[in-house]
Amino acid sequence: MLSSGAHGVRPDVPASNANQRLPGHRGQRRDWYLVYCFVLLATISVLTLIEPDLMHWFLVPIIACGLIIGKDAVEWLTGRCDPFDPKGVIGILGVHLFVIAPLAIALWDYDYDVAPSPQDWRPWLGIMAGLNAVGLLLYNGVARLVFRYLRFRPRRWLVDENRALIILFPALIITGLAQAYLWMRFGGLTGQIRGLRTEALIYASGQFKYTLLGGAFPLILLITLTVLRSRHDREKTNYSVAFIVLLLVLGLFFIASGLRGSRAATVWTLFWAVGILHYFWRRLDARIILAGLIPVFLFMYLYGLYKAYGYQVFERYQESSGVAQLSERSGRTVKRLVVADLSRADIQAFMVYRLVTAGSRYQLEWGATYAEAVPRVFLPSWIWAGRPRFARKSYAGMKLHFGGPSPYGDRFSKVFGLAGEAMLNFHFVGVLFAFAVLGALMGAYRRHFLSWQEYDARLFIAPFVANWFLSTLVSDFNNLLSFALTKAAVPAFLLILICNRKTRR
Repeated sequence: MLSSGAHGVRPDVPASNANQRLPGHRGQRRDWYLVYCFVLLATISVLTLIEPDLMHWFLVPIIACGLIIGKDAVEWLTGRCDPFDPKGVIGILGVHLFVIAPLAIALWDYDYDVAPSPQDWRPWLGIMAGLNAVGLLLYNGVARLVFRYLRFRPRRWLVDENRALIILFPALIITGLAQAYLWMRFGGLTGQIRGLRTEALIYASGQFKYTLLGGAFPLILLITLTVLRSRHDREKTNYSVAFIVLLLVLGLFFIASGLRGSRAATVWTLFWAVGILHYFWRRLDARIILAGLIPVFLFMYLYGLYKAYGYQVFERYQESSGVAQLSERSGRTVKRLVVADLSRADIQAFMVYRLVTAGSRYQLEWGATYAEAVPRVFLPSWIWAGRPRFARKSYAGMKLHFGGPSPYGDRFSKVFGLAGEAMLNFHFVGVLFAFAVLGALMGAYRRHFLSWQEYDARLFIAPFVANWFLSTLVSDFNNLLSFALTKAAVPAFLLILICNRKTRR
């Protein structure tokens, strides 16, 4: 079986405990957390000396957020949790979301690209940071309670290798043909670059079923290679082989789908593929993964320019004085990447500003954006023939931003994030409720995840789940449902078919 004997690891060892530390780790963890706190406070102190306008009460809740989320970040950085434990991953992203991005807005005197910015961002950033700080306390508390008191019967998922190959090889053919059809349908390499079709446009053009199948091809190939490897080679794989396999999967995905202009889809596939290699090929240290974020950041910046200009990007580059001018003209600047693409600090602070200043003129949605998201994602157009062109959250966001008709017409495609969509529905109290729900989901998942044994087949899906949790902070509910459907449905269905499930005693 795939889940036993590989790498010489006992099959009854939980997957998350593979990097156990020696006794005394609690004190070391506390020491590293104190170092983190010192760096956080020292950095903010230096920034206030450089820019005196930063000296404002809004720093207090921002520091509180940094202290709360920093514990999980330190756990991840020091290897006290698995690199794909979602609580640790959220800790790393949370430092950026709740500390770096708000400070950047105030430091840069950020210009909001949708509506006129507040004259002073600091009070609204401070209110939002206060909501986030209380929300993070609820998130940690609820997650801890659910983790402690949830009871279930542990099970093992083992890959039946013979059945797996019978199922996976036809799945590779079907998904490969679906991807080849899309490739030809949209004009091959040149057509995809010129068209830059998003998944939304493909869905509208009736090609979604092919996208659903074809998009799974690179990951199914990686799962198949992993099963084949387990049959013939149970020794550790060196980093070179793992890296070559990763490049193969990413190359296939990028040629097949990445040229349509979706940075998120490419990063999702990268994250998932690295996770599979981590669990089944060669364990990766958190510091290696962290170092890999540097080229990912560079990719997202450069690919934003490609998304803005398409096949003309090189021609526009030659006409400009450099990348900096190119990014300024397109609006795809480093500032936008840090604040708007990798966080929702700008739009959420602006929503706080509008909720306070607009008062009763904005009518809350009372959960309607969540309720509409389920049929919007899962019901095909032939069942819901009168589906509105844009989601209800878009209209709600437009009303909150402008108090009426938008200068963009009906199109308002901003993403509000966990706290932002909660405010659209339930005002400020919705933020606390959203963080509590996230904590409950986190506690329940980790209670199961930490019981999975080494090479349990569910670890094929664990990287996706970690990324899904990570995305909850910066995505809306319909985005999260769409991610689950378009990215995980086909691989998860195949794993159910190829696995034997046994209850552990």
